[in-house]
Amino acid sequence: MIESRSTFDVKIVIILTSLIFFILGFSENLEHLLAFQFKRTFDLSPPNFALAKSCTGIAYLLMALPAGWIMKRFGGRWGIIIGLTTLAIGCFVLIPAVHSQSYRFFVIALFVMTSGKILIQTTIYPYVQNLGFSETATVRINLVNSFDGIGVIFVSILCSKIRSMEPVILPELIKMDTSLRKATVALEEDTIMEPYFLLGLVIGIIMLLFSVVTLPKIPFKLVKIDVNFNLFKVLKNNHLVWGVISQFFYVGTQVSIFTFFLLYAKEVADVSLDEANHYLYICGIAFIIGRFFGTFFMCYTKPSLLLSIYSSVNVLLCILAITAKGMVCLYSVITICFLMSIMFPTIFALAINKLDGDTEYGSSLVVMSIVGGTVLPWCFKMISDLSGDIRLGYAIPMLSFVLIALFGAYKYKPHTKVVN
Repeated sequence: MIESRSTFDVKIVIILTSLIFFILGFSENLEHLLAFQFKRTFDLSPPNFALAKSCTGIAYLLMALPAGWIMKRFGGRWGIIIGLTTLAIGCFVLIPAVHSQSYRFFVIALFVMTSGKILIQTTIYPYVQNLGFSETATVRINLVNSFDGIGVIFVSILCSKIRSMEPVILPELIKMDTSLRKATVALEEDTIMEPYFLLGLVIGIIMLLFSVVTLPKIPFKLVKIDVNFNLFKVLKNNHLVWGVISQFFYVGTQVSIFTFFLLYAKEVADVSLDEANHYLYICGIAFIIGRFFGTFFMCYTKPSLLLSIYSSVNVLLCILAITAKGMVCLYSVITICFLMSIMFPTIFALAINKLDGDTEYGSSLVVMSIVGGTVLPWCFKMISDLSGDIRLGYAIPMLSFVLIALFGAYKYKPHTKVVN
């Protein structure tokens, strides 16, 4: 907890960290929404496109622990600054990568941007956690994390305007010779890369603000500072282990639900693609609103208890999504999105609570568990394909919510370390 807290200084930090989460939400979804255009630019085959996407998961496996070391060695403030700098560099590197239409350059740029996000995520949660009393840490983390949803809304509006500019249709593009095709795609990319240029500039401004403003001092913990990573020592914290497992399954569940929603809506509720997109948009709005409501409820309820209650209700809703048909299935999934909105920041906050000298590497392990977003959607699809019924894929979210409910109700018991 910070010493001699200045209310004004803390508010400044909350505003800056909220802006950072806004940027994270904006950049993450900008990649997803422009994925189709990236495929056109680099003429990606399905295997190459999958490989480009997998570099994100590889980055989380390779960079999470180094990010923890950076935080432990240089502190939370510099960890965030280094992460913002890396993310901005990745945005600027992506521009020449697209203009040169170099696939390898593109993958490198994605890896650099993802590494920046990993540095920020590993550092910012413990930093916000230590801005005040530990009892309110989860509320603070949920509050600032809510702004990534606003970033998603902004990028959705931006990309809808980009998509309104009709690109050359694919059959015509294929008929062109190589030089003409590259020139045509380059003209489209000149407009589409503008968001990355502006994003890089905004990130640079936030990084400079974070560098120069007076921030409240967070004292060193009264423990021996050891920058070496000892996995067995860190994993002695049982609530951290359960937090990592819960986060792995939660991220995989969130990605699975949003990735396969359109197909699920068309098959189960027999709606058109436009209607399915409309309901997917409602899911996103429910997710964003749910984060703010959940943050409010945490002011009056233990975060671990609220996490357990929300997860338990989602288990029942998953059963309904598996067994029912028609519009009730879509309403069930929308409600699931509303309730699961608090889970990522809440699990993160609970997992790293009271780790003392292990906080930095504990945060690294929780960030590393985000790789579940690569693994579980594959399991969801496999179950759906083998059974011939996409509804059965919701067995994966159901299992995930069971584990998260157990974590919140029974397994979240951090040990309080007494230091002389």
